[in-house]
Amino acid sequence: MRFIHRSRRGTGSTGTAEGNDSADEYLGALTFRERSIAKMAAAGTSNKAIAAELNISVRTVEGHLYQVYSKLHVGSRRELAKMITDKSGAHK
Repeated sequence: MRFIHRSRRGTGSTGTAEGNDSADEYLGALTFRERSIAKMAAAGTSNKAIAAELNISVRTVEGHLYQVYSKLHVGSRRELAKMITDKSGAHK
């Protein structure tokens, strides 16, 4: 399944790094909600804090992160943060 997603994602990508635009383009496979949760999680915000800020349950945050990890082929917040940092070209 991940191979299929990776293949599909690879066909539409230009492969150019253009700062934050590149990270946003890479995150384009995500829904608006998944993208916002991914950015918050990558910044180190806890699931509980994300849930409180977005007025959703912690379980919903976990579900969105599961989808984010699957779509972006990462296995942890650390990998997610690294991927976003690498794609944006910025080092925080």
